[in-house]
Amino acid sequence: MFTILSIIFEIYLFYSLFTNPSSLGTVSGVFSVIWSIYIEIILLSCVAIVLVTGLLFVRESIKSSNPEIKLKGKNLLIAFLLFTLGALLDATLTNVITNLIARLILVVSSIEFYIGLILPDWAKKIFLKKIK
Repeated sequence: MFTILSIIFEIYLFYSLFTNPSSLGTVSGVFSVIWSIYIEIILLSCVAIVLVTGLLFVRESIKSSNPEIKLKGKNLLIAFLLFTLGALLDATLTNVITNLIARLILVVSSIEFYIGLILPDWAKKIFLKKIK
């Protein structure tokens, strides 16, 4: 289902890009875009899909008996929630201040994704009291 929707979106995207780019959105500043309603719906649905699948993944990680996996799950929970918040702010609000805040939130979510997926040694030392 997601593949079919993605193909339809890509066809629309490339068709609009070559025929009428303003139907996708307009540039409102150096770093901000005002998206068309169709693109905003697509962006919001993609963010919703990422959030739901991420929360399902996190739920299984937190159930684990392994403390490292639990730690990864907790970091991924923070990452998915921050990503959702940052992406929603970035996609819907076009104020310079909100763009800055949204992108800072997205940077923090990237760091949380790194910790949640890789779990480097420095994070283990900070967050786990006892490493086996």
